[in-house]
Amino acid sequence: MSDKMSAANHQEPDYTTLSPINLARVIILHERLMSRRPGGRRALLAHHRLEKADFSGRDLREADFTGALLAHCLFLRAQLNFTNFFAADLRTASLDGADLTRSDLRGACFRGASLVGATLVDADIREAVLTRYSADRVPTVVSRMEGHSDLSTMNAQGANLSRAKMGGSFILRADFSHANLSGADLRNADLRSSNFDNAILTGVNLCGSKAQGASFRGAVLSNVQIYDADLREADFTGAIIDPALLGQPAFAGALLPKLPEQNGIDLAARLDEHRQWLETGTAQGQRLSLNEMDLSKRQFAGLPLTAVSMVSAILRGCNFIGATLVTADLARADMRMAVLRDADMRGVNLRHAHLDESILANADLGPLQDVGSAGRSIASNLDSASLVGADLRNVRFVGAVMTKADFSRAKLEGADFRYCDLRGARFSGASLGGAQFDEALLDGVIGLP
Repeated sequence: MSDKMSAANHQEPDYTTLSPINLARVIILHERLMSRRPGGRRALLAHHRLEKADFSGRDLREADFTGALLAHCLFLRAQLNFTNFFAADLRTASLDGADLTRSDLRGACFRGASLVGATLVDADIREAVLTRYSADRVPTVVSRMEGHSDLSTMNAQGANLSRAKMGGSFILRADFSHANLSGADLRNADLRSSNFDNAILTGVNLCGSKAQGASFRGAVLSNVQIYDADLREADFTGAIIDPALLGQPAFAGALLPKLPEQNGIDLAARLDEHRQWLETGTAQGQRLSLNEMDLSKRQFAGLPLTAVSMVSAILRGCNFIGATLVTADLARADMRMAVLRDADMRGVNLRHAHLDESILANADLGPLQDVGSAGRSIASNLDSASLVGADLRNVRFVGAVMTKADFSRAKLEGADFRYCDLRGARFSGASLGGAQFDEALLDGVIGLP
C-alpha cells in the first residue's frame, strides 16, 4: 500500500449534516413513498451525521443509512425492514421493539445499544468493510472493528434473531437472555462472557465460535453445530442439549448439569424426607428441591411428589407413571420422552418445559381447587411449553394456561381443553379426534380446523 493510501486510511471522512427541519422532511417524504402516496422519495442518509436523532415509531423501511453516525439515536418501535445500516455507527442507540427483519447490518457497530424485544429475523450482521473514495480516487476504509460487526455489551433481551447471520461478529458481554436465535449463524463469532440464559438456540451454528465464560443456563440447544467451538467455562446448567452433543470435545471444559450424587445428595433419603414433609403437613422432613440437576432416566413411578421443585432439571426419559405431581414446579425442565401416564399433575407449573415425545395419556392437569381458607383454585401453567409429538390422549387440561404452547404432531384424541387459555398455541399435524375446546380462548391458534 502506498504512503498516500495509508495516510488516507487514517483520515476522518466527511459526513453530511442536516438541520432538524430538513431531516424531518426527508422522513416525511420517505413515509409517503412507503405508503405509496404521490410525491414520496426514499431516505438516502448514507454517510450522514445524525447522532441523537429520534426516529421512534417512524416507517423507515428500505431507508439507506450506510456508514451513518447514529450514536445515541432513538429507533423505538420503528419499522426498519430491509433498511440498510451497512457499517453504520449505532453505539448506545435504542432500538427496543423495532422491526429490523432482513435489514443489512453488516459491519455495523451496536456497542452498548439496546434492542430489547426487537425483531431481527433474517438480518445480516456479518463482518464487512466499507471503503469510501476521496476526490482523487484514494480509498479510505471507514469501517470500525476491522469490519467485524460489533455487538459487544448490547442488550437484546427477548429479541427475535431467528436465522440472523452473525458470523464473525464481535459479541463480547452481550445480553441475549430469553431471545430467539433459532437457526442463527454464529460461526467464528466472539461470544465470550455473553448471556444466553433461557434463549432459544435451536439449529444454531456455533462452529469456530469463542464462547468462553458465556452463560447458557436454561437455554435450548437442540440440533446445534459446535465443531471447533471454544466452550471452556461456559455455563450450561439447566440447558436442554441433545445427548449426542455432550460427548463432543467442545463440551470438555464446559459447566454441565450435575448428577445428585455429584452434589453430595442421597436421592433416596431426600425422597423419604419429602414424603415425611407431606405426611406431617411440613412439620417434619423437608421439601424436595432438585433444581438444575441431571436426573435422566430416574424412576419416580407412583411417588408422592406434591410441591416438588425441579426447575430446569434434566428429566429426559424419567418414569413418573402414576406419580403425584400436584403443584410441582417443573418450569423449563427437559422432560423429553418422559412417561407421565396416569399422573396427578393438577396445578403443575410447566412453563417453557420441553415434553417432546413424552407420554401423558390419562394424566390430570386440571386445576387444584379449594386451596387454603379462601378456597382458591390453582390452574396448571403450560405457557410456551413444547409438547411436539407427545401422547396426550384423554389428558384433562381444563382451565390450564397454555399460551404459545406447541402441540404439533401430538396425539390429542379425547383431550379436554375446556376453559383453557390457548392463545397463540400451535396444533399443526396434531390428531384431535374427540378433543373438547368448549369456552377455550383460541385467538391466534394455528392448526385447528
